[in-house]
Amino acid sequence: MSQTPGGSVVGFVGLGRMGSVMAQHILAAGFPVIGWDRNEAAVAAFQRNGGKGARVLAEVAAASIVISIVFDDEGTSEIALGTGGLVKTMAPASTHIVMASISPALSRTIADAHAAHGQKYLAASVFGRPEAAAAADLLINCSGQKAVFEAVAPVLAPLGRTLWVGGEPEQAMLVKTFGNSMIYVVIELLREMFPFLKAGGIAETDAKRLLIDTLFPGQIFSGYAQRYIDDPESTRMADNAQKDRRNCLQAAAQLGVDIPLIQFLRDRNLPG
Repeated sequence: MSQTPGGSVVGFVGLGRMGSVMAQHILAAGFPVIGWDRNEAAVAAFQRNGGKGARVLAEVAAASIVISIVFDDEGTSEIALGTGGLVKTMAPASTHIVMASISPALSRTIADAHAAHGQKYLAASVFGRPEAAAAADLLINCSGQKAVFEAVAPVLAPLGRTLWVGGEPEQAMLVKTFGNSMIYVVIELLREMFPFLKAGGIAETDAKRLLIDTLFPGQIFSGYAQRYIDDPESTRMADNAQKDRRNCLQAAAQLGVDIPLIQFLRDRNLPG
C-alpha cells in the first residue's frame, strides 16, 4: 500500500459531490484515507466504499496530510480556524491542503495560522466539474512552499494534473477566483447568444456549429454551449458566481487593479 510522506493516513474533510469522488480516487491509489463530513450519511457512504469514517474532525486532524474541500470562506474558516479546527488540532509538521474555492485573503490567513503552529499549508485550487473529478481529470493549481508541493504531489496525482503557481499561499486562489470569473463571462455570452440567434431563425445546434465550434473551440465554450443546448437552466450557477465575483473584486481592490467587466457583472447581479 502507498504511504504518505509521513507514513500515515490521508485525512479528507468534505465528502460532498466533489470531495467524495476525490477521496475515493486517493483511496483507490493505495493511500489509507479517513474522511469526515458534517453529513453523517456522506461519511457512511464513504465507509461502505472502503474508506474509514471519522466521527469528529479531530480524528481527521491526526493524519499527517489533511485535504479539505468545503463550499466557501465561512465553511473553510470554521474547519481550519474555529474551535476544535485543524490549526488547533493538527500535529506540528503536518500539512493542510485547501482545495476549496476560497478568497486569497483567507488562504493567506490560514497559511499564517498553520505556520504559527509549526504546521504546513498548501493552497490547491481546482478547475473541473464533478464529471472531471470522476474521470480524475481535474486541473489543480498549487501555491505555497515548493517543498510542501513536491512532498504531497503523490497524494494529489490520482486526482488529475497539478500545476505550480508560486510561493505565496494566496496565488493559487487568485488564479481560481479570476478563472471562475472568466468562465462566468463565457456563460453570460452563451446565454445571450443562443436566444439572439434563435430569434433570427438559427437553431441552437447550428449556432454552436457556426460560432463556437469554429471561432471558440475548446472545453469551456464548447462544453457550456452543449450544456445550454441540453438544459439551459443547468448553466445557472448563482451561488458560485456571486461568491467568486465577490472574492475576485476584493482581491482586485487589495492589489490595486481595476477589473470593470467583473464589476459590471456584479453590479447587474447576474446569477451566472
